[in-house]
Amino acid sequence: MRRFTMPWTRLTRPTLAARRARVRAVRVAACCCLALACLMVLSVVESMTATVTVVVTARALARGETIGEGDVEMVEAPRSSPLDSALTSPEEAVGAIVQSDMAAGQPLFPGMARASPVPPAGSGVLEVAVSNDASALVPGDTVTLVSAVGCAEDEPQPCVLAEQALVMAQAKATREGAAGARLTVAMRPDEVLRVMASAELGAIVSVHE
Repeated sequence: MRRFTMPWTRLTRPTLAARRARVRAVRVAACCCLALACLMVLSVVESMTATVTVVVTARALARGETIGEGDVEMVEAPRSSPLDSALTSPEEAVGAIVQSDMAAGQPLFPGMARASPVPPAGSGVLEVAVSNDASALVPGDTVTLVSAVGCAEDEPQPCVLAEQALVMAQAKATREGAAGARLTVAMRPDEVLRVMASAELGAIVSVHE
């Protein structure tokens, strides 16, 4: 019966062939370790020198502004996890509405700007004079328009004129030093009629949702 021996048994024999085999094994192991070390070094160097091209603001932008072509630019930045979700094309930003104040050179991420609002099908767009401050509203927000004096002369109590009115543009000041603002909103045709009729009765207030 043939005796079974482990593959490395011949390396332990006190012969010249065994000594040569051991030397070859050590050299192979050393080469493998060196190759592995090189791969690790290259991986670290690549992670330190890799860059990504992202969209940044070319100037300071205020909340509610519409981003134009000259307001953004492309820059290369060191690759990092936070930049993985940054916008990588100017087309993704141009025409969008800024949602918060941003400094120049700030990377743009989804959520920092949103697309300009489009009036829903069948809705009407109307500029409404509201008696409260609407400067915090930006296009794309929704508001409830409320009559402060009632929807009819014989019902002198606050009532809702329009729900989910879509803000289409930044509010405009009525006139210098005067309270209130002019707000352009999109709403259902019946709501447009109620707002127009109520404007003659008294003040209209916008409630941000």
